Amino acid sequence: MLPPTAAACRLAHTLASLKYPVTIARIVELSHGFTQQKIPLVLIDHWHPVTSDLGLVNAPIDVCSNAFISWHDSIGQRYTRRHASSLERCLELLPPLSNEKRRIAFLPTAAKNWTALLQSGISGSDPFPVTSMLAARLLKVSGMRVCVSPGGKEDPAVIWEIYSSPEQEGDSLGFRRTIAVAKDGDRWAFDQSGEPFAFERLDRYTLARKRDRFTREMLIAYLAEFGLAPFSDSFYTASEVTPAVVLERIGRWTNPPPEFTLEQVLAGIPWRRT
Repeated sequence: MLPPTAAACRLAHTLASLKYPVTIARIVELSHGFTQQKIPLVLIDHWHPVTSDLGLVNAPIDVCSNAFISWHDSIGQRYTRRHASSLERCLELLPPLSNEKRRIAFLPTAAKNWTALLQSGISGSDPFPVTSMLAARLLKVSGMRVCVSPGGKEDPAVIWEIYSSPEQEGDSLGFRRTIAVAKDGDRWAFDQSGEPFAFERLDRYTLARKRDRFTREMLIAYLAEFGLAPFSDSFYTASEVTPAVVLERIGRWTNPPPEFTLEQVLAGIPWRRT
């Protein structure tokens, strides 16, 4: 093992003296100050309030976004449309964040005919309503919810939901398969439903510790069977040629909830008692 550099030692000492939680952005800022080198962020990790719970639909981006607009037109909701030529720019267009989730982003991906969905929520993108509706009801294709809580979260969870129409092996509610491990308070819970896929590690589902029955690493392996890698920035391929689409609902709720910046959400401000 190589000995730590002087810059690394100074950085470690500074981080140890800070009050936690320390955001990734702050660590990168400090690292830059000590090393004079730009350390790239892993955007998908950094934006975890939004990206820790996302949707995937097996249809091209224009098909998904147009179906969403037509669906919401039918219930009297209108949207403005913006385009983003990179993952970073797309994420920057989502705040302010709130429980209202006024903005939704459709991102092209490296997997053929798979589109990712993100919304401007403070506790994840809440992908189930939109993803299941688009996939199982409107487009009759496969869709997924992918949820992995960031490290250190009070109530961690790993959740995988697959949506399909009844004509494509889904049940009457549009579910094809669900697997979930989550901590609620002091207890861990494991749940599954639907027919397992051939590649699943069925032996893991009977382990004594429920938290070990379905892990982030298992979810990554399962997604790879579909050619999907949503925890990697390079998976998202927004460009000038094929930009991401960010829609913003016109009008607010009658009693709109508070809105926050990403930094405020990372600091836990929405959940602080006044």
